Amino acid sequence: MTEMDKQLLAERVRSVLPDENVTHRPMFGNIGFMLNGNLLCGASRKGLMIRTDPVRETDILTSPHVTPIRMSARKMPGFLRVDPDGLASDEDLEHWIGLAMEYVSEMPKKEKK
Repeated sequence: MTEMDKQLLAERVRSVLPDENVTHRPMFGNIGFMLNGNLLCGASRKGLMIRTDPVRETDILTSPHVTPIRMSARKMPGFLRVDPDGLASDEDLEHWIGLAMEYVSEMPKKEKK
């Protein structure tokens, strides 16, 4: 994916997310989407990062095109990447964002610092 592809993915994500309680901002060279102040998902050149329940992670990782996210050598529980091939249709994108919404919508709202 190119920088342009990242921007197109971000636009697709915006079209799926509700307008209220969702914000976006640059994060680590990507575009992060926050729900009530909690990181929900992110568009990058590598695909879509989603945040899910760590308890469900093993099952979700059996899906094609999904890999765990690592920061340096450390695995980030509950943070997964969906490769671009797993985002081909709008239904695919809605599925992955739906999984993230299920988990993150249950988190308490973060107050601004």
